Amino acid sequence: VTELNVVSYRYDDAWRLIEATNAVGESERYRYDDQQVILERELAGGASFFWEWERSGKAARCMRHWASFSQMNTRYAWDDNGCVTVHNADGSQEVYVHDQRARLVQRIDPDGAEHFKSYDDKGRLTVEQDPLGAVTAYQYDEAGRLVALFPGDDEPTSYEHNNGFVRVVRRGNAVWKYQRNDQGDITRKTDPDGFVTDYTYNKHGKLTGVWHPDNSSQRLTWNERGQLTEEQLANGGV
Repeated sequence: VTELNVVSYRYDDAWRLIEATNAVGESERYRYDDQQVILERELAGGASFFWEWERSGKAARCMRHWASFSQMNTRYAWDDNGCVTVHNADGSQEVYVHDQRARLVQRIDPDGAEHFKSYDDKGRLTVEQDPLGAVTAYQYDEAGRLVALFPGDDEPTSYEHNNGFVRVVRRGNAVWKYQRNDQGDITRKTDPDGFVTDYTYNKHGKLTGVWHPDNSSQRLTWNERGQLTEEQLANGGV
């Protein structure tokens, strides 16, 4: 068996990731405060990214995010009602409004365009409205699975599930069908025109083959560590 060192990681005494080195020896480095909040990320090429925070630990809020190059310098202004104003390096502003459960309910773009989101009592997205007023609605079953999507300017889409997985998707007269194995992996996909694509997997659930409707195929080979070692493309390339 040939071993290949893809990425190695180094941690400090507090088990914080402080360095990641790729196969050719290029390293990224990370620095934190005493509450485990990141302060700096240094890329292998020398560029660095920095964060400035208010509060501490899990309650920390970013006040500024900048880099060692001048094009990136973003400041964040928070209020006590879940609203943050983002001041970009080019002078533009964006506004994000959150509800009491920290869910995004409104976004205002630099040009003033407004986006809205609504949620149900279980935290699931139910309605979105874009700046032009188009509304998209989402419907769920009792298990929390998406069963219907109603876009404001397109045909509704419905989703049929079996054992927790999507089996059939319908949009108008178009129907997509999916067959799955016991692990939930798609083994066959049938598109609205009746064309069939088949998929095979190894015992570890890794995709090993794709057979397209035009009789072309794609093959993938994995080693014992689950790493992709070879891919044969549909056009015969490797």
